[in-house]
Amino acid sequence: MRRIKHPPLRNKLDVADTQQVRLLKKRLGVSADDLLRTVEKVGNSIAAVSKEVELQKASALRQTIPVSEGNGATAPTLTLLVENLGQSDEIRQ
Repeated sequence: MRRIKHPPLRNKLDVADTQQVRLLKKRLGVSADDLLRTVEKVGNSIAAVSKEVELQKASALRQTIPVSEGNGATAPTLTLLVENLGQSDEIRQ
């Protein structure tokens, strides 16, 4: 008697499937160890893993951007934003 092989769930990550792990770590831009740690933390839902990886990346980025401490130093992204706003005002006029 033949058993029906059910297709894998599209929204769940099977960490035993090396191809799924390879594709997801490439898509998210993380190492296999980081991906497995994230799966242990939030579960095997691809949406939850993607969201957690993006939060971790945003947190790491936030820590690398210097913040103004009242001494006239500004964050590079804020300076670029202000310059771009000024240019767009000049373009509109």
